Amino acid sequence: MKSNPILHPNQIRIFDTRLKANPSRVVLRPFHLGWQAQNAPGGRAMKLVEDINALSPEDTRVQYRRVLKDFKARHWQTEKMFSARFEEVVTSLELKASNYSDTKRKLIGAYFCHE
Repeated sequence: MKSNPILHPNQIRIFDTRLKANPSRVVLRPFHLGWQAQNAPGGRAMKLVEDINALSPEDTRVQYRRVLKDFKARHWQTEKMFSARFEEVVTSLELKASNYSDTKRKLIGAYFCHE
């Protein structure tokens, strides 16, 4: 068995091993604009929601298809995650969920997620 040398705290040992990203091993998680911090204003998040809500139904579908193309192959239950994230946004920003179509709900949820 080969022993490792004892290193002093200010010494660095460099290895030849390199880590490479594997796009099939990514995690979809909530994205925060800082608005969820205690007492933080929700202006940026609300602006994002308003911009998405201003999209036409066709533009909404196009954008959502684009998002799904990027995420769905790499993540299990992608749309379920988008819907759950939308519900968190609704609660945090005190939105009325019924004001948004199903596709806009998922698109908003998607915009508040990242890998």
